[in-house]
Amino acid sequence: MSSVFAEIEEKVRTLSPEERARLVEMLLESLRDTPVAEIEAEWEWEILRRVAEYERGEAKAYAAEDVFAEARRLAGESRAFHCGSSFGASCRSGSLREGGPSLR
Repeated sequence: MSSVFAEIEEKVRTLSPEERARLVEMLLESLRDTPVAEIEAEWEWEILRRVAEYERGEAKAYAAEDVFAEARRLAGESRAFHCGSSFGASCRSGSLREGGPSLR
């Protein structure tokens, strides 16, 4: 470990928890390829685009209960595939193959 790193580490330990949290966020941000602010701006634009599409009647809407039911069905298929793999893996909640417990 370099002496510069040791010095920084010593100084960081004197910061308040809030200051250390801000420092961690800043350091993690420096490791990203795309800054969080840019990602958030892109999502904001995407949300506005989707809302406008919905308001123009161009987007198909689905009931939340149908979406969640489909997600449970797909998750069950995925887990069943894993449980029946040739690697002999077993599921913690038991087999989801025919006759096994459901995810509900």
